[in-house]
Amino acid sequence: ALRSNNYIYVDKTRYILNMFKTEQKCFIARPRRFGKTLMLSTINNLYLGNHKLFEGLEIYKYLDDPIFQPHPVISLNMSAVTTLSSPEDISPAKIPEAILPIEKSLFVLLDRIAAVYDVKINKISPSDAFGDLIYKVASKHDTVVILIDEYDCLLTETLAKPTYQKAIYDFLRNFYINIKKI
Repeated sequence: ALRSNNYIYVDKTRYILNMFKTEQKCFIARPRRFGKTLMLSTINNLYLGNHKLFEGLEIYKYLDDPIFQPHPVISLNMSAVTTLSSPEDISPAKIPEAILPIEKSLFVLLDRIAAVYDVKINKISPSDAFGDLIYKVASKHDTVVILIDEYDCLLTETLAKPTYQKAIYDFLRNFYINIKKI
């Protein structure tokens, strides 16, 4: 919509080109409001095969390269994950029930993605479900692209709740470890 409605659009696809030509795994951290979500959306469309969107951009002439062929994309926006809304810190005894909304929300997100790729995931824990999703999608399609937006959102939302934040940190560490396994 940006380009088709004559908005100013700065083509940064050469950075995506360079990034994926040189790296297999990439972590992008930039300050808030610096276009991370737009970049992830661009990468998502690139790997979903929406190549018409890239006509006239730097990366377009490289879209025949095998690295830019369509691949399944597991895209998670962690800002869509539900957290506990209580303003007070959580006692250690209440941590398991405080994590439940996060677990349920992640299962919903992972189930939606699993349905797109017609795979069934185990639901022992969100971490197991995420690992299972990655494994099963990669098994069917060889390569899988994993995009995680707002990866630290759950931590920043709980800065004033140190006990709860520590539990979320441990939970997310266990969840994200699946990416290192591939």
